[in-house]
Amino acid sequence: METLDKIAISRINELTSNAMEQIGKAVLPIYGSTDTGRAMHIGSCIAVEKSGVKYLITAAHLIDSNKETTLYIGGNKLITLQGEFIITSAPNGIRSNDRFDFAIMKMDDVLCKELIGINYCNETQCDIDSNKEENEFYTCIGFPNSKNQNKIDNINKIIAPQKLPFTNKYSWNEGLASKLEVSSKSHIMIPYNHKLSKNHLGEKVNSIKLNGMSGGAVVNIGNLAKPLILSGKETPSPRLSGVIIEYHKSHGSIVATRISELLGVI
Repeated sequence: METLDKIAISRINELTSNAMEQIGKAVLPIYGSTDTGRAMHIGSCIAVEKSGVKYLITAAHLIDSNKETTLYIGGNKLITLQGEFIITSAPNGIRSNDRFDFAIMKMDDVLCKELIGINYCNETQCDIDSNKEENEFYTCIGFPNSKNQNKIDNINKIIAPQKLPFTNKYSWNEGLASKLEVSSKSHIMIPYNHKLSKNHLGEKVNSIKLNGMSGGAVVNIGNLAKPLILSGKETPSPRLSGVIIEYHKSHGSIVATRISELLGVI
């Protein structure tokens, strides 16, 4: 007979895979370039669609890199990222003091055609309810730098990006929230141990550095305290809940801006 822990791990794996299949295909990598012109992975972004209009959303601090380098988005190849972003303001010019840290670009027809075949997350797949956090699990989806720097063919501008998920139970960190002066209405927090994590078998493994996950998706995969969900008799649809903006090692917490904040701007 399986233990409750094994049943929970198996179910979390299933719901995480579901999130990767339905929402993860809308998450794409972002690249910059080195002084020698070679492509360099820097972060992640999400393709969304609202009222028939397509947008790219990401973290503002990634778009700040455009001051120093041409930016590229990855589909099957590197595509120059050109367009006008709506971007949150950096207080006193200091981006690290920007508690929302997001950027939104309306995609034109040219970019849409170049990214043909990708998935878009539409508004019906977005989770804008901030009042159901207890026992909710979230999957963070993005492209860590450490897994993507050697996945680039600079001559042919072809890439083989590696997208990874990390799933954990929601946990609001009051100490960090007080420090950042943010609330659960606008932000999501997910615990992350930078030294050790658990793999799909529940075994402890070395954690992956989160650099490059910024701009990626935070997806609500369901409340595992509900017996029907835990048993597999009910499978909730994954919902895009937020955009990853930073990791606070001192508090062991990933911080994301809620998708409702971005949809309000769009």
